Amino acid sequence: MDHQVKNKKWNLVHLTFFRFFFIFISLNTWCTNNVLRPIFYPRYKSFIDSISVFPKPLYWLDRHIYHFGVKPSISYNTVSLDSPIKWAMMITILWISLAGCIVWGILDKQRANYHRLNYWFRIYLAYYLFIMMDFYAIFKITVAQMPFPNAESLLKPLGDYSRVFLLFNFMGASPGYSIFTGVCEFLVAALMLFRRTRVLGALLMLTILVNILSLDIFYNVMQKLLVINLLIVTIYIISPFFSRLANFFIFLKPDSLIEEIFIIRIAGDPCLGIFRDGFAWYQCRPF
Repeated sequence: MDHQVKNKKWNLVHLTFFRFFFIFISLNTWCTNNVLRPIFYPRYKSFIDSISVFPKPLYWLDRHIYHFGVKPSISYNTVSLDSPIKWAMMITILWISLAGCIVWGILDKQRANYHRLNYWFRIYLAYYLFIMMDFYAIFKITVAQMPFPNAESLLKPLGDYSRVFLLFNFMGASPGYSIFTGVCEFLVAALMLFRRTRVLGALLMLTILVNILSLDIFYNVMQKLLVINLLIVTIYIISPFFSRLANFFIFLKPDSLIEEIFIIRIAGDPCLGIFRDGFAWYQCRPF
């Protein structure tokens, strides 16, 4: 990348926001919405149960501060995504991130910028978002998330339906629409993997997630917290391009979405060297 851009000094607000969101998003992607959980569920569950995701501190904090209604007898892994313990965990992560941001700023106050760390962190988040969205895309494509209504559902009076039940039944009544939404989620998530299409993918992902969040809120689907976290991840990925997107869409000025690139430098191992050269060639292709 350009030497001048690489050594550009960030202002205090920029440094503070990066430190906070780096800690906040990292903790959320590993503690509350870990992509490895569905893949390595037995080992991940035993790990979570062994540390119990701090149930006693969460219960104490909720009893004295949050008042979400956390019950100490309920396991973190056996509750819905919008349960009181999940909200308590989210707020606790928020406080930890604020404290970590302050400590990080004191210990690393001479740092001019975090260009390299931010670059690789955003790549990690792009792959994280791809995996998370693909789980739900596959469920929609296979019509497993919202199946066709069974006989009991069809015979039940409409007035007895809850909002969630009504949503899942009218979505499941059209398997073609479920497959269509799953394919869209998969393709948009795939755009996030490539540097050339990452901004376009993030913009499309924002529209998808906002639509999902609106359904979750107004039909009271218990997955609002997960979608909010995915929205935060998507906004963070696209955040370096806010000013350039504003120039293009609002001020009608030409601008470039080219991004600075950091290359992995690995010496000594020929296999790692091949990986380095291939990855560097892939990342450094011109727009």
